[in-house]
Amino acid sequence: MIGKMTMEALIVCDNIMHMEKEKLGEKDGFEGKPTSVWLDTTPGTNYPSFIEQGKVDNSGPSSAKSYDTGRQARMTIDVCVVGGGIAGLMTAYLLTETGYNVAVVEARRIAEDVTAHTTAKITSQHSDIYSYLIKNVGEAKAKMYADANQAGLRKIVSIIMEKKIDCDLIEQSAYIFTEKNRNVPMLKKEAESAQRLGLLATFVENTPLGFDKGAVELKNQAQFHPRKFLLFLAKEISSSGYIFEKTRALDIKNGSVLTDRGKITAKHIVIATHFPFYDKEHFYTKLFPHRSYVLGLELDGEVPEGMYFSIDGNRNTVRNFKFGGKRYLLVGGGTEKAGEDADTHKYYEQIKQYADARLKLKSIDYHWFTQDNRTLDRVPYIGRLSGKDNIYVATGFGGWGMTTSAVSAMIITDLISGKVNLWAGIFDPNRKDHVRYAKTIIGENAKLVQHLLSRRLRRHAFDLPTGFESGEGRIIKVRGKKVAVYKDKAGKIFAMSPKCAHMGCTVNWNGTEKTWDCPCHGSRYNYDGKVIHGPALRDLKKEEI
Repeated sequence: MIGKMTMEALIVCDNIMHMEKEKLGEKDGFEGKPTSVWLDTTPGTNYPSFIEQGKVDNSGPSSAKSYDTGRQARMTIDVCVVGGGIAGLMTAYLLTETGYNVAVVEARRIAEDVTAHTTAKITSQHSDIYSYLIKNVGEAKAKMYADANQAGLRKIVSIIMEKKIDCDLIEQSAYIFTEKNRNVPMLKKEAESAQRLGLLATFVENTPLGFDKGAVELKNQAQFHPRKFLLFLAKEISSSGYIFEKTRALDIKNGSVLTDRGKITAKHIVIATHFPFYDKEHFYTKLFPHRSYVLGLELDGEVPEGMYFSIDGNRNTVRNFKFGGKRYLLVGGGTEKAGEDADTHKYYEQIKQYADARLKLKSIDYHWFTQDNRTLDRVPYIGRLSGKDNIYVATGFGGWGMTTSAVSAMIITDLISGKVNLWAGIFDPNRKDHVRYAKTIIGENAKLVQHLLSRRLRRHAFDLPTGFESGEGRIIKVRGKKVAVYKDKAGKIFAMSPKCAHMGCTVNWNGTEKTWDCPCHGSRYNYDGKVIHGPALRDLKKEEI
């Protein structure tokens, strides 16, 4: 059993701004702080960038050498992990514990992107996954998935308990529920499927939530504060290895990770960058980015225990958390294709209306959105890339990245160590799923072609940036050429190409977040065109107007 751990309020560093829009000093027009509770209740990080490592550094492991060549650095090490979210940091931690010398490379700051915007449920209950898997891949592989995620849960909990990490770990039951009578048989089937696979799942007619028609309860699951957990792991990693922030990986060649600050040569390379930055396997054809939105609410009344996910249309999610002596509720939802709709306010409003109709709201204290990638068959891609003996990938978590990140860390650590992993088969990134899911591929790639063509076919009226409101972004036509333009509070104009640096799709302006978002594969850019979320590796090209 997982004992409840005491939460201590942290002093928040007000001068640390985690979101680019906060650096602008702007509100986005919706209630509550425009950031996640995990970012707001932990300090920021300040690990060095690769070039800042400078001359020969003897503070790290003896077999890792870092050099300053005048302009860029180079290093030789056992393992280079690209990506500083939970998948990358857990992999680096397990490898460090196994005795490998590890360097983590993060384009921005660790544990600030997707991981910092999760609802942080440590659970093996990933919607109605088990009846789906039994039908599509068979009971044996479905059991691999269940066993792996239960092991992932146990791995996270064991690290927390062994290291005595204060990260608000609380045991909870996880529920998938419905508010529609017609969906009750589906949940009963899911409960039976999970039971067949050895999970402690039961169908229940009601839950502490109070407004459901039935649910599948999976006991002995957990919730936690992901950044408190990962900031501890980062300290452990950096005590014997390296963490490089503000260092963007650009390519992999001849056993080396090429970054914007130098070259890291490694015996093994792990890609844990949400959407793989190194895409020789064409992941863009089989990863589909989607967004969901979250509100942090204070209720006028009791806050229900448990973690919840609805199988109904908007896929609403619910869990509680404590801070500053108060109990809050996180309520989320949405299945929007990333970057397609620039009006993000309406999604926050939908969740507010959903919560207001079912709960007694006192205030909205936080709001944020999160983005993740779905795979063709709902199973992440984890393991060694085809024909690449020393390159490994972890991606496609589909919104369930807590346990699956731990699974990734265990599988990849075993593969690097030459051990047999019993679950690796179902997650194999080289599995042949294209024929079965050809319809999905054709449909998604048709959308890609449509977005690519839109940059030539869509009409834009001629406009002048002098007519813009402060804080506004638009795509306009200047001398027959499309230009993405943003005007800041001081009246400064930022002009850039609207072509995404990944594959050339036309970006959309996100007025809530003050970002340019790509509808094809989820790349995001700051108001001034600087890339803040991959798979794009470079900024939008600057334009003169």
